Amino acid sequence: MVNLKGVNLKGGKWVIITPQGHYTASDGGEKSINVRSGNNVTGIEPYRDQFNKPERVQVALQAVQIKQLSRQEIYTMHRLKVKVAFEDEPQPQIVPLKINPQRLQQAEFLDLSHLQMTDLPDWLAKFTKLRKLDISYNQLTPEELVPLSAMSVLEVLDVSHNPLFEECPWWDLKCKIDVPSIQSLWQYLAGLRDLNLSHTGGSAKNYGDLSDLRNLHVLNLSHNRLKTVTGLNLQKIMGLRQLDLSHNKLKKIDFSELGAELSSLQELNLSFNRLGHLTFAPLPRLNKLYLESNSQVSFDPEFGHPFYLQELRYMTYDEGTEIPEGLKKKLDSFNQTETKPKSVVLPQKKIQEVVRRIQTKIRQNWIRPSGDYKGLSCVIEIGLKQGGVVETAKIISSSGNTIFDASAIKAVYDASPLPIPYELLADFKHFHFRFSN
Repeated sequence: MVNLKGVNLKGGKWVIITPQGHYTASDGGEKSINVRSGNNVTGIEPYRDQFNKPERVQVALQAVQIKQLSRQEIYTMHRLKVKVAFEDEPQPQIVPLKINPQRLQQAEFLDLSHLQMTDLPDWLAKFTKLRKLDISYNQLTPEELVPLSAMSVLEVLDVSHNPLFEECPWWDLKCKIDVPSIQSLWQYLAGLRDLNLSHTGGSAKNYGDLSDLRNLHVLNLSHNRLKTVTGLNLQKIMGLRQLDLSHNKLKKIDFSELGAELSSLQELNLSFNRLGHLTFAPLPRLNKLYLESNSQVSFDPEFGHPFYLQELRYMTYDEGTEIPEGLKKKLDSFNQTETKPKSVVLPQKKIQEVVRRIQTKIRQNWIRPSGDYKGLSCVIEIGLKQGGVVETAKIISSSGNTIFDASAIKAVYDASPLPIPYELLADFKHFHFRFSN
């Protein structure tokens, strides 16, 4: 068995060392490494070329002997209502108590969301076949993500709604200099196709250069503190199809920073920022563009060129936005522009039937917390993606009890996908739902 030593340091820095002394480290992490030779102790700098071998550490990580899951670990997963899915099962289920440990370790999807975890469990490393991992809605910090570096077969990773990063107070100079970053993680997760980092509070420096994620198709960086995309190197993720930068602090964006190289980009969400002028870049496959709730957006003249943005079929924007004439004519021909959020207009009976189905399924997935919650209710804003899958759920009117609110949010996610007829999915993309005890 290979014994590896991993050390988590302050500010999200970390070091992993093999028994042979080979190491890999996050930015600034190797400053904590000292080398003793006799009675002399020095930093690692004179020996960096000899011992800084990330590729050998990666081989060692892959060679670590994987032990079988214990019955106690399976019981813990069952008690926490951890959900699991296999290649031949479309829907996840709570880990059964009597499942064969070897069978469980063949799982391709593990749902560890909404567990209030402050670190990742040791038994996670025993799931070597995982292709999809959901660790959203926990209390994880950057240094606690280090174990993910051993999960090189991951294709879908949801880290959203974790307090990875906090905004530095204006007076804290040390915080502004010693910026935590998870950039060094990406080199080990090059197989990712779908990455959700929304609601993690980061800036471009926190997330770092993402160009190692060369297989990425979907990237969600919404609801963060991005003031610029410079440094993310998004233009090098050539297969990127969906990019969500909404609900950030972007004041300007040069489409050339997204790059003409992003020839596969089909959907771009820039809504709820502070954008002004948009500098043009071709983006030949762009199909949907969301620009609502920004400052007064203006466009380079090239946006109106008849031979540019030929695939663009849908765009949202604020009233009063001056759209280049050529672009406006193109969109009008498809009748696919919105100047304000779309309203649900359906026959009352059909609305009631859909709502009843949603209520039933969410109620079936609600786990009543211990205590007296009689008469409590909260309103949840739900966002859906294709197939009725719940993408976002947040409290917009609290019951006044955080435990009850959290249990309601968990019930919504556990009920995913919601039972909404295919022809109505577009109308229920965003809606409000009252959950009552």
